Parts: sequence; C-alpha cells; structure tokens
Amino acid sequence: MKKPDKQFSRQIIAAVEDLIFGAKSLVQNKYRETVNTDYALFMEAEIVTALLAIPIERISEAGLGIRTTVIREAGIDNIAELLKLSKKELEKIQGIGEHSAFQAMAVAQNFEDSLRKTLFPRLNPEAPTAFTDRLVKNLYCILQSQVDYEICKTILEEFENHLYQELELARRTQQSFRWLFSGKETKEAAYNSLNNLTRFLDSDAGRDLERSVKHYRLIQATPLSEIWLDFTSNAAAYYVLLESITGVKADRQKRQGDLPQELVETVEALTLNTTLMKSSLRGYQEFGAKYAIVQEKTLLGDEMGLGKTVEAIAAMAHLQAVGQTHFMVVCPASVLINWHREITHHSVLVPYTLHGSERESSLIKWSENGGVAVTTYATLRVIAIPEQLTLDLLVADEAHYAKNPDAKRSQALYQLVKRAKQVLFMTGTPLENNLQEMSSLIMRLNPEIAEKINKKEVLTNEYQFRLLIAPVYLRRNRDDVLNELPELIQKEQWLDFGTQEEKDYRQAVLDGQFMLMRRLAWTGAGVKDCPKLKRLIEICVDAKENGRKILIFSFFRDVIDTLSQALVGTSLEPITGSVTPARRQAIIDDFNIAPPGTTLICQIQAGGVGLNIQAASVVIICEPQIKPALETQAISRAYRMGQTHTVFVYRLLTDNSVDEQMMIMLQNKQQLFDSYARDSVIAESSYQAVDVSEKSIIDEILMAERKRLNLKFEKTALQNKLLN
Repeated sequence: MKKPDKQFSRQIIAAVEDLIFGAKSLVQNKYRETVNTDYALFMEAEIVTALLAIPIERISEAGLGIRTTVIREAGIDNIAELLKLSKKELEKIQGIGEHSAFQAMAVAQNFEDSLRKTLFPRLNPEAPTAFTDRLVKNLYCILQSQVDYEICKTILEEFENHLYQELELARRTQQSFRWLFSGKETKEAAYNSLNNLTRFLDSDAGRDLERSVKHYRLIQATPLSEIWLDFTSNAAAYYVLLESITGVKADRQKRQGDLPQELVETVEALTLNTTLMKSSLRGYQEFGAKYAIVQEKTLLGDEMGLGKTVEAIAAMAHLQAVGQTHFMVVCPASVLINWHREITHHSVLVPYTLHGSERESSLIKWSENGGVAVTTYATLRVIAIPEQLTLDLLVADEAHYAKNPDAKRSQALYQLVKRAKQVLFMTGTPLENNLQEMSSLIMRLNPEIAEKINKKEVLTNEYQFRLLIAPVYLRRNRDDVLNELPELIQKEQWLDFGTQEEKDYRQAVLDGQFMLMRRLAWTGAGVKDCPKLKRLIEICVDAKENGRKILIFSFFRDVIDTLSQALVGTSLEPITGSVTPARRQAIIDDFNIAPPGTTLICQIQAGGVGLNIQAASVVIICEPQIKPALETQAISRAYRMGQTHTVFVYRLLTDNSVDEQMMIMLQNKQQLFDSYARDSVIAESSYQAVDVSEKSIIDEILMAERKRLNLKFEKTALQNKLLN
C-alpha cells in the first residue's frame, strides 16, 4: 500500500492534536484557581492599604491607657507599621512595657481581623493595579468562554479516547522506516485512521471544536483595555462569578434583612431550581427568591438597585420548573419594555406583553400557552383575564402605586391578588408619606398581620413589630449586600436667584403659586441671568472632561425644555411622561453607547422609576421634590448593582427660597422612612402622630415663605425711612 503524502498527514495529525490540546486547556483551565490566588493577593494589598490609613492613635480607643505618643515618636505612624513589629521590638520603645506591648499588638490585630471579615474587593476601572488587572482578566476569560467550555467538554467526553486511538495509528504514516516494515493490515489501519481524523475535522463536531478553540484563544488575547470596558458595562456578572468562586459573602444576617433565625433556616432549606435561568444569582438574590416562594405572599422592599427584578424572575423560573404555568407582572408603563427584556435576558421563560393594540391577542396566547404576562396598572383595569385561569405567581412591581385602596388601579390589582396562589409585591419605597401606606400593602398580603401591627401595643414594641412582619416583609439595603459599589458623593449646590427671577419669585409667593415658586429659578434669560443653569452647564462640562455621562432630573416640563435648548448637541431626546415605553428604552440604549459628556434629561416621574442607566455617573436634580422617594429612585437609576464609577449627585438649590423649606420637609420624611421601613423596624409611636398630608405641608411652606418675605419687606421699608 502506498504511503500517504507525508505533508498532508502531518497537517491532519497536527490539526487534531492542536484541537485536543486547545479544548483540554479550556476544559481544564486554571482560571478559577488563579482567581482565588489573585483574589487573596489583592485582598492582602487592600488590607495593608486600609491599615496604613488607620493612624496609630486609634489603638487608644480600646481605653487601655496605651501611650500612643511614644509609639509615634518612635516612627510608628499607623496600624500597618505596628503589625510589622514583634512584641519584643515594641517593648524596646521607651515608655512601652511588656503589658502595654501585648495590649497594643492585640488591638492592632483586632483591626486587621475586622478588616478581613468586612472588607470586600472593589475592582476599580479608574485605578487598576497589577492584582486587579489579572483578576478581572481571569474573570473575563471564564465569563466569555462559558459556551465554549460546554461545547468542548461535551465533544471531548464523546470523542477524546477515540481520537487518541486514531492518532496513535495515524502517526505510523509519519514514520517511513516503520511503515516500510508494517504489514498490510497495519498500513490499512493507519490509512483508515488518517481518513477518520480527516472526516472528524470536516464533521459538525470537529468544526464546533475548532470554532470554540479559536474563540477561546481570541478571548485570551483580548487587550486589558477592552476587558475593563466590558467590566464597566457588565460588572454585576463579574461580581456574581467572583462571589461564586471565592465564596466571599457579607454577613448572612445582614443579607437576610431583619428576619428571625428560624425563618431564615426555613427559607434556606429550599433548594432553588435554576434550570430555567440563564443568569447566576447573588447570594442575597437567591435568598430573596426563595423567601418569596416559601412565604407565598410577601412584600420585597429591597433598596433600589439591588436586582429585585431578577429575584422575581428566579422565583417564576423555579415555579415553572416544578410544574407551575401562569405568571403575571404588573408594572408602571415606563418599565414595561424593560421587564420583557429582563425576562428573556435572565431566563428561558416566555413573556407576553399585554399592552397596546395587541394586548387581546397576547392575552389569548398567554392564557393558552402559559408564561409571563407583563402588563401595566392602567391596562389591568381594562383587560379581562379568563375566570377559570389561576395565577401561579402575581408580581406587582413598584407596588406603592397601589398604596391607595380607593384608587381604581389599586382595586384592580387587589382583585387579582385574590385569584393568585402566590403574590410578590416589590417596592424600594413601601412608605412614602405615612405608615398607613405600608399597612395597606401588607393588608392585601396578610390581613391578620396588618391588623396586629396597627395595634398601639405593637407600634410601641420594636421587637414585637419585627417579629410580626417578618413572614411578609423582607428588605436589604445596599450597604448590607453590595459591598463592591463605588462611593456615592452627594453635593448641595446653593445658588442665588437671577435679578428678574427674584422679582418674579416674590410675586409668586404673594399669589400662593407653589409650583411656580419651585421652578422660577430656571426662568432667567440665558446663562448670565440664571445661576442654576450656569452651574448645571459647568457640571456637565466638568463631567465630559472626566469621561462621565450625566443624568438630569426635573419635575417640570418647561424646565426640561429650557435644559434641552441649553444643552443642544450633547443631550439626547428627553424622557417625559409622553414618551412611550419602547421609545424610552431606545433612548437609554442610545445613551449607553453615547460618548462621555452626553446628557439624558428626564422628567423625574418618568425616568426616575425602574430603569437601569448605569452608564451615567453624574446625577443632577434640578429642584427638591415633594417626596424623598422620587429623588432616591432617580439616583438609583445610576447608583445600582453594576455601577463601577464613583457617582456624583448634585442638588441645585436656590438660597432664600422655597428650596430651603422643601429640603427640611424631605429630611423629615426620610427620617420617617428610616424609622419605620428601612430596616423593617417600627419606632415607638403611632402612625397617626406622623401622618402629614402633602397639602398641609405645602400650606405650611407657603405661610413660612410669605412671613419671611414680609419681614424682609418691612425691614427694607424701615431702613429706607431711616436713611431719608
């Protein structure tokens, strides 16, 4: 038998060997081990940096009488330097005895131990280090090669041993002397093996393996600049992966809100079925989904930006995996499209949008096929869900929309609640004005608990209140679970009125035009006569120079028009109440890919709720709002899971104006929320004592402003009289 062409056989054998080597490198990759190693090195560097920032004087906080002055005089300035010393070296310092040295070392060690328990890595794209470069690259390679990993793993399991056997025989075609003295059967076997290898390379499995190996090698060669860019747009996935590999988690009790340990253990006993999920969950998100499933009718009050949407999708995915079929999401129109996208992005569940002209046909398809119906509070009032259909899970997003039991949208939702096996209310602001709002929501989920918490003896007993609402209310705050979030810096920018603005403002106060008073600081003729506008433009210019994008919020349409004209060329189409949900999402998509310095102006009621806009890291609020929740929601569009840059919030305020009274009112309302709902804890007073209506607040503000301006007029008249 004629020996095959040596060059041809060499190419085939080399190609198969290279594919096997590449595929095995991917399947057996050491990236996870490297992530653990790099994470440990990174954390050590972070701990040392933190200890260097702790001055030596801090050890005196233990109240042990340690003489820190003599330690500093010996050249030991911080805790890190102290920990480098041995106890004997410390004793050599004049004025430090054996006992003091032991105490000082113990206190310093406590600082280090505390940091090791609480410090969480923040991968900062603005200040990368050798450690974070390696860490983020390894995480990138794992994330980007997940599909390739599965393909290579499956093909190797089926073909690897067979390919090795074929290679062993085919190599005989490369050995001239051995080929010469081989028998006919051996030559035929070698020839056939070479043909089999050729056919494998041309097969679907061979081509899939080749594509995956090539893609994997391209991933490995990705420049760091591109990797960091991917991180900034997909940070949440990186931190989920980092958490799953290293096992790093915040304190469990903090992650589970204010729940009793017995309830925590009951929830944790459930194994969440994630077979229908495309995305991984953070530890606290998995707990939230399980809590909703186990407790059946719950109010999830996680702070904005923690991923409540994903928790709800995970709950629905679990229920469908175990045989449930029909789910419904009711949400504000502004986030309708976002819900549809999130469901398809994070799961294999099928969403049906019950909104607009095709709502009836979508309703029929959903009723017949099952899946997730997504509709709005307004549409819910006019669609007829078949009576025989039972909802397996009803999700009400931004559930505070239904806090008023007399409103038609609330009543429509409440009727649906009665038909649902399980209900999940979601809102980061379960309490906006008074405790009755929160009680009203809980009443629809568990009337027995709602009745109990309205009793005076419960309202004045913090522990009892926590215990009672635990089965129905779960809240986690950003500080408890998103340790990787960058800094949030909030700045109040107090400015004067323009000359004409001040004259018009006085008249508006006398006329009792409250809403006009709030926006008159934006009516000056151009930048020179409008201090607020001038400062806003300065902030935008500075943001562009620092590579940032800007979100601007105002309550008023005419203010938005003024800003759009002033920022023409750098601003996208504004998001207002008249912009359709689909168009809102398209604007946000454009904003995400726009260059630094781009501004997105939003009416705070439309753009401040439920949207993910992490591309922005500068937020400007044009005037104080009636409710702190409006401002918190707006800020949370940018400051949320996945944000990698420090977020700057600027509140533009006018001195000697209604803004001062509004800020006081906001602080009072925020204090009410913090006391009653932030940590699921009730303060020692009845809600009747803090139930203040918006109308009474506005009347009070108007009265205060009239009094202030009248006093000022009287003083000016007296001064004029004396001068004359």
